[in-house]
Amino acid sequence: MKNITIAKRLIILIVVSLIALLVVGAISLSAALTGQTGVAEIRDDSLISIKTLGSARNYFMRIRVNAYGHVLEDHAEEKAKYEATINELATKMKALFALAVGLLS
Repeated sequence: MKNITIAKRLIILIVVSLIALLVVGAISLSAALTGQTGVAEIRDDSLISIKTLGSARNYFMRIRVNAYGHVLEDHAEEKAKYEATINELATKMKALFALAVGLLS
């Protein structure tokens, strides 16, 4: 080791540093690709079911609004309109719940 000049020691130091930097870069790239795969899986699997449940919640909120109208209405014809709307929305909401359960399985 004493025969190696300072210039050769510096070159060896630079080469070893570059190799270490390349190894760290390769490990980081591998970790980033693994993370990207996980994010894609969450986006493809979970987000669809979350959107479906959000749509079902929207139908539920519309059912609540129509239920308030039904309770406050005095005329049978108007109550029947509210009931029809509520039944239609409930059917759509149940279909979305069934779809969400299928997506989660």
